Amino acid sequence: MAGVSTTQDIFYASVIHYLYGEASLLKIENTGYGRLVIFTMDVPEEDNNILRAQFADDTLTLQAWSFAKSYRAITAILKQMRARELSVWEAPEQRDDAFYERGRKALREKQEKRR
Repeated sequence: MAGVSTTQDIFYASVIHYLYGEASLLKIENTGYGRLVIFTMDVPEEDNNILRAQFADDTLTLQAWSFAKSYRAITAILKQMRARELSVWEAPEQRDDAFYERGRKALREKQEKRR
């Protein structure tokens, strides 16, 4: 992993999902305290520092439609978690059963292309 970052802000998690793709979302954890959710993401540390600063200062610019698709993808996972009463969702790369082996292989290939 390039760097692991966590946030409780679904909008910031959506920014990372938008900029780095589905593979950047590693884990979603429902803490059990109301709607408090922790998002774990794979993002280069230096990029994360810059993006957090721009996000906090409202200077980050994104294409609204593409960002909205990332936001919807994350909220869809949250809805599935709530419907299934799951407290944790993990990306296929983080799971260890054989069912996800094909997905892990595709993810590794995608990450190799980024480098």
